[in-house]
Amino acid sequence: MPFLITLTTEERRKLYKMGDKSLAFVTKGLNAAQSNPEILPPSFSLDDYAQDCALANSLTEVLQLIAQFQEQIDDTLLAQDLRTADSP
Repeated sequence: MPFLITLTTEERRKLYKMGDKSLAFVTKGLNAAQSNPEILPPSFSLDDYAQDCALANSLTEVLQLIAQFQEQIDDTLLAQDLRTADSP
């Protein structure tokens, strides 16, 4: 995915972290903006905002799937380690 970036520790520390509640808030903001585009300043790109929201939602889903997969791998490895340790 060519749009992925790597942040330094300092950059990560300074950035706002968006969790599930924040993502829901931003999505509600998008819905409100789409329903009332006349309240937005002319310089605000609703299309860009919609694309950013869609990307954030998609990446959040991917991250959750990866986390589940990682947990399953960890569990499998742990179980294998136990079997290996119990083997004569």
